[in-house]
Amino acid sequence: MKEGIVKAYQHSFLMSDELFDSPYDFFKDCADDLEAHVNYLTPYILRENIKPQTDDGKFNLNYLSVDYCLGVDLPIYVSKEGNTKRAFIIAEDPLRNPNDERIKVSQEHTLLSTPFATHLDACRKQLKEYWDFHDALLNNQFNVYITDINKIWLKRNNVNKERIPGDLAINFKRTLQAEIELINPDIIIVYGKKSAMAYDDLNIPFNGVLKAFPHPSKSANGTWKKLFQITYPGIEKSCTAQNKVAYMIEQTLISA
Repeated sequence: MKEGIVKAYQHSFLMSDELFDSPYDFFKDCADDLEAHVNYLTPYILRENIKPQTDDGKFNLNYLSVDYCLGVDLPIYVSKEGNTKRAFIIAEDPLRNPNDERIKVSQEHTLLSTPFATHLDACRKQLKEYWDFHDALLNNQFNVYITDINKIWLKRNNVNKERIPGDLAINFKRTLQAEIELINPDIIIVYGKKSAMAYDDLNIPFNGVLKAFPHPSKSANGTWKKLFQITYPGIEKSCTAQNKVAYMIEQTLISA
């Protein structure tokens, strides 16, 4: 699995075959340690060791600049013995908080995580909209692979995040297609309007089921409220994590 992920990401990055070995060992250790969030240090890779595959000079300069916060999420595959199906979940990009003190001290690096920090038990408990759904999938015969449409999050303080150059976006498509071929999912689940539109634009061949949900975060509660009103007329549904998860797992099991 790790070898396949590395090959997929080499469509988007100039990097060695062994670059992800240490980070993935670290993430696995964190997943097995319920106290890993205590005194947690954000893992990183030197920027020059994982360069984006783009000819856009301005983007490359900003990518290497310590004035820009840079994040890359490594995709994560969560499995349960005996499960026979595969769900492939796509988010937008590896969002970071530039004001996080743990990030500030390492801003000269490429800061690593997994989507929704799934490797940390504390984050799984805190981000219930995501983990409770992923856990429900695990308990309904699905192993779960989580990744991003855009593989880089690059942002300077008080400025919008950097636009992904066209040639790099094409390489992200190649990476995503390689990931889909690696996992061979029964269902692809897309979080949020931006990710859904981006995935549609990629036009990647896929013969399984595709489901697009509003982004599970609280910032999309307005969309969730409208969806609940349409889906459950006459029934008041608040935008709680529990209600979002119940809806997503119900729709997933119906579709797949």
